[in-house]
Amino acid sequence: MPYGAKGARKMKIIDFPYQSGEDWLKWRRSGIGASDIGVITGSNSYKTPLKLWEIKCGYKEEDPMNAAMQHGKDKEIIARQWINEHFQLHLMPLCVEDPEKPHFRASLDGYDFDQDILCEIKCPVSESVLEKALLSQSIPDYWFDQIQWQIMLSNPKRAFIAIWDYRTNSCITLDMFGHGKKIEKMRDLADKFWHSVRVGTPPAPRDGDFRWIEDEELRVKLEEYGEITKKESGLKKRKAELKTQIEEYARDGNIKAYGYKVQKVASPSRYDMEQMRLDGIDVDAYLKKGEDKGSFRITQSKR
Repeated sequence: MPYGAKGARKMKIIDFPYQSGEDWLKWRRSGIGASDIGVITGSNSYKTPLKLWEIKCGYKEEDPMNAAMQHGKDKEIIARQWINEHFQLHLMPLCVEDPEKPHFRASLDGYDFDQDILCEIKCPVSESVLEKALLSQSIPDYWFDQIQWQIMLSNPKRAFIAIWDYRTNSCITLDMFGHGKKIEKMRDLADKFWHSVRVGTPPAPRDGDFRWIEDEELRVKLEEYGEITKKESGLKKRKAELKTQIEEYARDGNIKAYGYKVQKVASPSRYDMEQMRLDGIDVDAYLKKGEDKGSFRITQSKR
């Protein structure tokens, strides 16, 4: 059934008096929120999937609040009051979850229960963003993904985005509608991302996950490391060749020679994890992530 249609799933309300505090932050970290989905879909270039994964796994903290974020937080209350007064609404902040997948969640800026209306409030400092919204009714892609996620969860009769224009002390409002195919794709990507969080497998890093440094001592160490790696690779290849040749001597039974024993051993049994998932077993719930912060991998960039 399309999102926004009559009879579609209804949100589960999570009771937080304010969208702040340690309990609320813990709740946000324990699932995928509307501000996260753009990172997962790729529409938000300000954060990488790997960085988001590290935050959700508890390896890193959220970025500290900057001036633009503080501006948005300060003006949101003013903007919501303006909207309520000018449109005769009763918008209130609200935290919600998907009743079937509680790791899908969102902190809504405003929801009017009486009229079943959802409002996402933005308070940008960029004049360019304001002009595009005012003149061409366009918004950044990650804003669009964010409100699609909220529409999916709340299934409102009406949804709109309100953009606070600090130049006029008023809001630019744009009606928003649910896009079923877009939402289904988002749900699929979000499920895959959350699976990677649960099992402790990080997304592939992007250029934005690395910082470039110049240090002569580091250069020398890396070059030496590379030479040793090449030698190790050659030795491993030769070791594998010798192992295959030695195994031929033990085809007819285990042998002892020159201080070595060669014997045939059975391959260890393994669980068919994919088949278990197909059979409805939530194997991920039994996986235990490592308690350390992970290890480092050194690779040579392709030239």
